[in-house]
Amino acid sequence: MHGNIILEPQIEYTSSQIRNLKSFYQDFFDRPPASSEAKALAGDTIIRFKELHDELTALVSKQVDYPFVTTLSDVVEELGKLPNKLHKYFLTEFSVESDKWLAIKEDQLDPIRHFMSGPSSELFKEARDYLNEQAPNLESVSLPEIQQLSEILDDPQCYQSSSFQNARSLLDSIMKAVAEQVQQAHDSEVKRIEEMKEGLLAADNYAKLSETDQNKVVAAFENVLSDVNNASLIAVIRQRVDSFKQLEYLKLLALLDRNVPGPEPTYIPAKNIPVPFNKPTIDNEEDLDEYLAAMKKAFLENINAGKRIST
Repeated sequence: MHGNIILEPQIEYTSSQIRNLKSFYQDFFDRPPASSEAKALAGDTIIRFKELHDELTALVSKQVDYPFVTTLSDVVEELGKLPNKLHKYFLTEFSVESDKWLAIKEDQLDPIRHFMSGPSSELFKEARDYLNEQAPNLESVSLPEIQQLSEILDDPQCYQSSSFQNARSLLDSIMKAVAEQVQQAHDSEVKRIEEMKEGLLAADNYAKLSETDQNKVVAAFENVLSDVNNASLIAVIRQRVDSFKQLEYLKLLALLDRNVPGPEPTYIPAKNIPVPFNKPTIDNEEDLDEYLAAMKKAFLENINAGKRIST
């Protein structure tokens, strides 16, 4: 068995046809053709189109990180058809398409390839990854730069937009603001932990604990501090300390009462005690007195029920 062999009839091509293809080759591929012989020139053109198709296919495969490369999808599809053309097509018919391909090169291929081969592609990915990773923190930062940068990155023509020149400064401003907010949250929550620790270690019953139990108390605070220090999301930092105060801290308080005579007390966080108050805001001293009276009543009900309130 032999594979099919495609034979092309011997055709004499005009100097004008050869000159037109050579001129296109030079302008489109940014290099002179290796040969001026008609069939060799057409064959070289087919090879270059195949190489370009493979190059752009690889670019389009990066659409997860660079969504704008999908604008090349139709171009890749059209390029995929050219290597299957006969040699004579490029010398006799292709000239009617040459202007279209030169316009595509100028409007899309050159700008995108230039963008993707330089530092702009790294900046684009850095900015996009940062906005995605820091999305929870960005909710805590009110900056117009966030919207401005998002719009630049979402622009399908960003690779040739003058606005992209501002991406670096916008990203730096956002990163600085987020870092400051994270540091503020960190400092605030560390202070809460230290206050809880100081209060518990100063309690009379702490000194009565065994060395093992005292070590358990200290270790619990060290663990939550470590978690806070390692966290980079504001919500995670706050939630970790809230969880510690509502769960682990109450267990530590109960540990202090282990050797105290009488029934073991039940602890309840102050924030978990509902205070009945029929106004959405406290607007004056009278409202404040009313709210404090309601709070006192609610707290006393829990105390009288044998519970202890953790602040």
